[in-house]
Amino acid sequence: MTTFVGRGAELALVRQALSRARLVTLTGVGGVGKTRLGLRVAEEARPSFPDGVWLVELSSLHDPTLLADRVCRALRLQDQSARSQLEVLADYLADQRALLLLDTCEHLVDACTLLAETLLRAAPRLCVLTTTRQPLGIPGEHVIPVPPLASPPPRGPDPAEPWQDALLLFADRAAAADPTFSLSEGNLEAASQLCRRLDGIPLAIELAAVQLRVLSVAQLAARLDDRFRILGRRARISDQRHHTLQSAIEWSHELCTGAERLLWARLSVFAGDFDLESAEDVCAGDELTDVLEPLIGLVDKSIVLRRDTSDGVRFAMLDTLREYGRDRLRAAGQETALLHRHRDHCLDLARRCNAGWGGRDQLDWCGRLHPHYADIAAALTRCATDPAQHRAGLTLAAELGFYWMASGHLKQGCHFLGRLLELCPDPTPERAWALWVRGWMAVPQGDFARAERHAAEAREIAEALGLAATRAYAVYTLATAAIMSGDLDRGIALCREAIDAHRAAGDTGVGQTLARTSLALGLLHQGHPDRAVTELAAARRPCEALGEMWARSFCDLIRSMAEQSRGDVPATVRYARAALEVKHRLGDQPGTAAALDVLAGAAMADGDGERAARLLGAAQGCWTRAGAAQAAGAPALLAARDACEEAALALVGEERYDAAFQDGLRAPIADAVGYALDQTAALAPSRGEPCGGSPLSPRERQVAELVAQGMSNREIAERLVISRRTADSHIEHILGKLGFNSRTQIAVWMTRRS
Repeated sequence: MTTFVGRGAELALVRQALSRARLVTLTGVGGVGKTRLGLRVAEEARPSFPDGVWLVELSSLHDPTLLADRVCRALRLQDQSARSQLEVLADYLADQRALLLLDTCEHLVDACTLLAETLLRAAPRLCVLTTTRQPLGIPGEHVIPVPPLASPPPRGPDPAEPWQDALLLFADRAAAADPTFSLSEGNLEAASQLCRRLDGIPLAIELAAVQLRVLSVAQLAARLDDRFRILGRRARISDQRHHTLQSAIEWSHELCTGAERLLWARLSVFAGDFDLESAEDVCAGDELTDVLEPLIGLVDKSIVLRRDTSDGVRFAMLDTLREYGRDRLRAAGQETALLHRHRDHCLDLARRCNAGWGGRDQLDWCGRLHPHYADIAAALTRCATDPAQHRAGLTLAAELGFYWMASGHLKQGCHFLGRLLELCPDPTPERAWALWVRGWMAVPQGDFARAERHAAEAREIAEALGLAATRAYAVYTLATAAIMSGDLDRGIALCREAIDAHRAAGDTGVGQTLARTSLALGLLHQGHPDRAVTELAAARRPCEALGEMWARSFCDLIRSMAEQSRGDVPATVRYARAALEVKHRLGDQPGTAAALDVLAGAAMADGDGERAARLLGAAQGCWTRAGAAQAAGAPALLAARDACEEAALALVGEERYDAAFQDGLRAPIADAVGYALDQTAALAPSRGEPCGGSPLSPRERQVAELVAQGMSNREIAERLVISRRTADSHIEHILGKLGFNSRTQIAVWMTRRS
């Protein structure tokens, strides 16, 4: 990690701006240090934003329709709903005292403008800090130009005054390149000349400093001066600085070996960071037989940055250097070929993940795909815009079906599958597989009509083309949609058909397990918990044999519900916790929420109303972060949750219930899971105070605002993705706290406070 040097005046300006403006924009030419300044400001501002400071990196995103998705990912929100992601974000941030840092907005200005306007309007305590080459142009935006670093004057630095920031940066980076380097009387004038010649642009200074491994400061300054004199200067200062940076990059490029130049160009196809294996797979070939040696050279020259992460060693390029590499790749006529290799690399990863999904490497595959998400999204976006690649894109999106579902990235999968299914209408095997996956994804969104429609078409194509496995999964999806929507007899019959179809297709693993689990859920809702337990025991056996965890966690979740129905509290807790551990490790927010709901019911059965309230609050936090309907919109699961809430309220009273619920709602998910697993004794109290001394909780204020907008209880429930019973309960609490007896009084009270 590089040292932050200088910028004292700019830091003070941005701090002051954030104290009085909710949208602050840092502008400046490429390479001037906007991102580094923004990161420093955000880090220092953490104490002022108790609900979090969130970095949203946008340089790798080129599809403006995915901007809200990128922000959701940064906030760890898994939008599983059928609502727009911008609406989900606005609801989630409504009560938050948080800071969003949107980094590198210039290529997405219109989308960033809409996002910032919407979120700032919906979340009165939210602040947004952006870095961009041009302002967003929103009323109230406080724009702070980020100038180049101050350089020594032509007469040279005054020994009696502190060194200028550009000189400090050069000295720091030069020492990193050559540990024996230090500024002295002998090299101070040459270093000053170099900083002036580079116009104080941090990236240009850093690239030049690397050359001190082979040149002296005087040699470096002389060669750079000669080069820039030949290239000439432009009249306008902004053009001049752009010209200076481009010249510095070109000079660095010329100092690279042929293999390093070629690798630099080819690495530009990666949208995000990358590992060595990916670089070798995409970039090796033709005249570039070895990737490791030139990669080491590019790291040594600061063209490529090395990052040590929890996923191992990864590499990245700054946006300006990636853009230069892409220009060189395009000029060489290799851009299309390399982009296709990049797409095929992503497709190979997806196919390997899909093939290995039913075994012991399941969690590893989820972990391996997470760092590649930016590249997968970029490949899918390109496929959707190029008719020649539509079919490949549909295959890539569909092969990721289990990953989309298990890791909680449901909305992203729905976006790409929906877009590519429209572009690939022919009844092909790829379309059939993609249709059942898209239909399956609609189930946890509560969109059962879409699930039925897509699964029925998938079944029709599969039967026409003789695709046994695809047909089995399509029937399973039809069955699950029917059961979740309450059509139990039809759903159970379809489950039995799906089990037979999977067996006929030779699938005795994940497919059969999923179908049997849905069958057990249907039997449970019909009032047959003993028969459900028998089916679940059969469903779990192949998972244990294969070392599979994800489908097994569904078995355990439904088993916990069955044991709850049979009145066996210890068994309920045991199976719900087993499901919770896996769901949390996979990052499956809806699955985590469902397990927490069951554990809340178990706590209530043990007579612990406050624990039940905390777990219900924690579950609600997960449902909200997932953007999913409470209890996935299933009538039976909603009824169970409502019954638990009513019993806890009756046992401990409204005040104690609300306090415990808020503790669970505001707790970090890891803390809530630890509490549910009995790994921690208690949850930390809620962070922050209600705005303006309001007697209402943040959620109650949100409900009151919707009441003031004239929404009915049903409309409020739909807007906030909660049950009608929960919405009714919130309104009752608001009326009681405020001493009112009508919704009109709530609306007037809110109007007066706004």
